Amino acid sequence: MERDVLISLAVAVLAVIIASATLFQVFSLSSQIQGLTADIESLKGKIETLESDVAELKGEAEERAQLEKIRNAILAEGAEVVVMSWGYGGLWEAKFKDAFAEYTSKKYGVPIRLTWIEHYIEHIDELRLAGKTLADICDVIEAEEDSWFAESKLGWFDVIDKKEYVDMGLLDNFLKVPDYQKVPHPEGGTMGVACQGFEWLGIIVRRDKVDPSKIKSWIDLSNPEFRGRVITYSVAEVRGQMIFLGITKALIDKKLIEGSYTLPFKTDKQTLINAMKWYKENIYPNIHSYVGTGEMRTLMQSGDAWICCTWGVYS
Repeated sequence: MERDVLISLAVAVLAVIIASATLFQVFSLSSQIQGLTADIESLKGKIETLESDVAELKGEAEERAQLEKIRNAILAEGAEVVVMSWGYGGLWEAKFKDAFAEYTSKKYGVPIRLTWIEHYIEHIDELRLAGKTLADICDVIEAEEDSWFAESKLGWFDVIDKKEYVDMGLLDNFLKVPDYQKVPHPEGGTMGVACQGFEWLGIIVRRDKVDPSKIKSWIDLSNPEFRGRVITYSVAEVRGQMIFLGITKALIDKKLIEGSYTLPFKTDKQTLINAMKWYKENIYPNIHSYVGTGEMRTLMQSGDAWICCTWGVYS
């Protein structure tokens, strides 16, 4: 009996020992599995990082190759661009030329020489008589509204947004232009961008005749000191109308006439009548004449006129 009890006890103890060992092995194996899982996750993260680095390096290599392709194309074409424009006067020589060379040098690794030539509508007849087109004298044109239609009908404008230009990354700014500003090409694509409407309005003065500080508003044109010395565009043409609307807005802001407006500037007929009456009584006596740009220059240079109401590039 005692022997049976001892045997049973021994078996029980042995079972406990075996169970404990098995449990230890299970815990140990579980810990090892957790360690391996952490290692795998760590390796997975490193692989993803390496893949990202490889993709970035590949992108940089492709970008460098594309840039080199553009650079070679620029050099092959002489690294020069000729722009024809109807505006901006001498700014291209004073500002644009150096700024453009600096910009293209940073962007493409090549300082492109910029040449700016004046655009005027007579080019159309001159080129046609010579059997040439705009492409024979310029690369890019900023055409004024009075010549744009005629030039476009002659088929002188190429497509701007060609696929190869887009693929080469040359049209980043163009792609941001709203569709309503893009002028469609008859054969598809875009042949131009309406980049500006009317320009800013302004006043220039002869500093030897007029203290500029005396003119802070359109209303100051009514100063009796300026009698017969102001030149401007006629209100019968659009530039004169823009200046008159500037005067109208100033009169309303200063509460010198009855009226109101909304922006972009819009007002009613009676307000315009009120403004015209004020203009006739207060500014008209100071008007030397209503003239065009060429006459303005002559009158200001001669000293017959001291103050010139003009706009944009003409100043």
